[in-house]
Amino acid sequence: MAMIDYSSTPFHRQILEKSFEYGDTVALANHNGSLYPTLTNPQLSMVHTDSNGDVSYHDIYKLSHRFADFLHSIGLSKGDSILVLLPNSSWYAIVFLGAALIGCPLSGISHEATFGRIEF
Repeated sequence: MAMIDYSSTPFHRQILEKSFEYGDTVALANHNGSLYPTLTNPQLSMVHTDSNGDVSYHDIYKLSHRFADFLHSIGLSKGDSILVLLPNSSWYAIVFLGAALIGCPLSGISHEATFGRIEF
């Protein structure tokens, strides 16, 4: 059995580096629904249907770095875990990438969870 040659570049870096290649190409598009991968348009990486507008690769890069800066400014650093309570939206991708930039793992919880299901 042949071994698969995996990239040594972290996943979040692979995604963010595409922002230089694709720039203003739409990465997350507003189509009134939910976040899902699209195979019908090679220019789109994901389609988000619950946002206020389209998000380009460049926007994802900027917003992810801004979120990473925010996390750092409140004292979070590599190894600190973050609980994410968000609906399925383009913001989840930005939060994931921003947290990954500073080495913080995410744990997600449904935005529809009741208080009784959220315990520490």
